[in-house]
Amino acid sequence: MRLASALLLVLSASATASPKLPAHYAKLFEARTWWKYSIARTDTNTTEPDATCKVQRVITIGKIVASEILCDHELPMAGVYLAMPDGLYRSGLEFPTKKDEIGDLAVHQLLIQARPRASAKSVTRYAPTTPITKSVTTSGARREDKMWCWYRTTDRGTSSRTDTLCFDGGIDHGVEAVDVFHVRESGRDRS
Repeated sequence: MRLASALLLVLSASATASPKLPAHYAKLFEARTWWKYSIARTDTNTTEPDATCKVQRVITIGKIVASEILCDHELPMAGVYLAMPDGLYRSGLEFPTKKDEIGDLAVHQLLIQARPRASAKSVTRYAPTTPITKSVTTSGARREDKMWCWYRTTDRGTSSRTDTLCFDGGIDHGVEAVDVFHVRESGRDRS
């Protein structure tokens, strides 16, 4: 009887266990993990007070793990992330608590594949203005300083903007317009 009870306990524990996540973004799904960022503004050559982002909550729903990251400043790293079998997604929805709240893949943006490889996709748009305005947006994944990074560059001819989020266990740095964020330290709260 004891052996049957122990086997049942092991089987039920493995049925609810979180899936093993790729190392390059696994820390985004560890509750209470935090990153402290230094912020530099390249347009004014100034630095701002440090900002901290923290994994606020995590839930496993089938083969999907959801994480909510909150920051004490308005930073591009804040938001809801989903680890799916094929990779890391940035969600356009609220933090899900059940499967039907995850929605269709169209509302989530694939940032980095579970097995990353360099990629790029370009989209050209023409705005119906006078004169007609052309913008080219290129996004994808690339390797930078031993990290995998998601990037998006929008070129409007007279101006361009690049957004980047890099992952090496967590979100190691990001660039959005003229703000540069670098991790100063990271850790995990004990309680």
